[in-house]
Amino acid sequence: MLMSTVPLYSTILSVLACLIPPYALRLTRVFGTKRVGWVIFAVFVLLAALQLIRAWHPMGLAFNPNLTLDLLYLFVPVLLLIGMLHIETIFKERLRIEEEEKRLCAELEVQVRERTAQLDAANDELQREISLRKQGEQELRKSKEGYRFLFDENPLPMLIFDLQGLRFLAFNNAALRFYGFSHAEFKQLTATDLFVPDEVQRFVADCARSTVLGQKPGVWRHHRKNGSIAEVEITAHDLVYAESQARLVLIYDVTSRQRTEPIAAPQEATQAG
Repeated sequence: MLMSTVPLYSTILSVLACLIPPYALRLTRVFGTKRVGWVIFAVFVLLAALQLIRAWHPMGLAFNPNLTLDLLYLFVPVLLLIGMLHIETIFKERLRIEEEEKRLCAELEVQVRERTAQLDAANDELQREISLRKQGEQELRKSKEGYRFLFDENPLPMLIFDLQGLRFLAFNNAALRFYGFSHAEFKQLTATDLFVPDEVQRFVADCARSTVLGQKPGVWRHHRKNGSIAEVEITAHDLVYAESQARLVLIYDVTSRQRTEPIAAPQEATQAG
């Protein structure tokens, strides 16, 4: 009965041996054609060849079937060891790749932190510059508002006119009170409209010359809205206003002085006599 089970056992081993080489080929394709993989494939092919030789023995080949079976028993543990070595090699490679990925991720994280810190520093610097600029703009606006207040509320009439068209660019409240015009009416005037006709040409010629700060070009006669004539002295200074070449003038009303000086002169002469 034992002898009857041997052929079946031998047949099963032969079938398994024939299935092993295709599976080994599949493993080499999945995991790559590495040296260990090819060794496994070669050993499995050798095992299949031994099983074929054992099958051909009844056909007259002079091989001992027990030798073939002994070789099979020898190769099984060897193949298991080689397979374990192959799996170990795959896991080591996988671990190496994972460690390399961890190292790269750590380096990338450090670079990201450094870059983030640089961006945060740059953002802080930008915010500081924006804050300083806003502060500067606020101070400039306050300064402009302060100068505008000094201009508007100056007790002496002040005018700014364009040197090209002689149109008024700015005027203060004292000028409106002195000449008697409304704000809208003053906007429609030019500088020549304030002068009496016989002084307009001299005024235009004077505008063609540059002025020095504090220069007083004599006494002029100006029209008021009520028709009266005011005698004024003008302190003039050229500047750039609203992107235009302009002139700032400060008006001194000397009407009363001009009227009293001719009267005072004879009194002094009488006293001297």
